[in-house]
Amino acid sequence: MTKIIPEYVFQIPAGISGYENSASDLSQKGLLRHIENAVSIYMMLTKPEYTRIKFTQHERDMMLVATMFCDAFKHGWQEDYEESHVPKYEHPKIAADVIKSVDGILSINELSFIANCIESHMGSNLSEKPDKNGITMPSPDTEYKHLVFIAHYLATQKDIDIRNNNE
Repeated sequence: MTKIIPEYVFQIPAGISGYENSASDLSQKGLLRHIENAVSIYMMLTKPEYTRIKFTQHERDMMLVATMFCDAFKHGWQEDYEESHVPKYEHPKIAADVIKSVDGILSINELSFIANCIESHMGSNLSEKPDKNGITMPSPDTEYKHLVFIAHYLATQKDIDIRNNNE
């Protein structure tokens, strides 16, 4: 699956305004760092016994895949990024559609589970504000989707500093 992730994901900042991302996310490789931070937070959230009892290992694995893949198409496909460096409002849908098209690894139900977690990873932020084309993204409406959303939400908070040792 990593072969289909656009090259820009490994190079660009996660954002430019500083409104929703920490300072480290605004520098080179910031998008990759944001994804790593979301995964680190997700792993912290799934350590307590509660989440180990609440969710099966397989469910936690699928939510982990969703957490890793949520922003893999933040600017759309590589060609979209090269044409315009503007993030795509519908990037969760693009990533979800890519997941649904993966063949032979997981069942259709498993791919749908992951895709649904991806589509709602922005929380109610996108469900309340349609884009200029009237597109809205779904809000998380299951505990699975909420966990993926919370990991990404916390990863964007300026006052939470997650140190990654692989820089």
